[in-house]
Amino acid sequence: MSLSVRSVNLGFSTGIFQTAGWMKLKWEDERYRWEPDKYENIESVNLPFSKDWSPDVLLYNGLEDKFMYNKVGILEHTGEITYIIALYTQSSCSPNFTDFPWGIQVCSLKFGSWINTQYRVEYRLPSNSSVGLNEFESGVGWKIVNTSSRLQSVQHS
Repeated sequence: MSLSVRSVNLGFSTGIFQTAGWMKLKWEDERYRWEPDKYENIESVNLPFSKDWSPDVLLYNGLEDKFMYNKVGILEHTGEITYIIALYTQSSCSPNFTDFPWGIQVCSLKFGSWINTQYRVEYRLPSNSSVGLNEFESGVGWKIVNTSSRLQSVQHS
């Protein structure tokens, strides 16, 4: 799992933290492997996730149910599946009014799944991962000074 951020905004009066960017999920499923030379040298195919099935991803601290747009899936002949999601989130964040308006704000996005425990699926982050900022467009007054990510596994009865 990885996240790349394009833009952020925090409404001080509402406590609404808005984020736009991309989420990428990757996994491997040996049932979908094939030999390209047996199938006209096709090495990958696009998957219509939005029409059939898509991985269960929730934004636990989100203020709205719909935050994923333009889902794209790619299946490689090796069985590797990449699921790319354009997202626009609205979550809650308590503004820090110390040194307003120059203070540092700390806001979080908490992603997870409700149904994947039965399939033994766990979202994992690459070692030393952080939020990608290659496409970040600094808005008026906002500068990202640090990012971090962590995996927290919780078993529900």
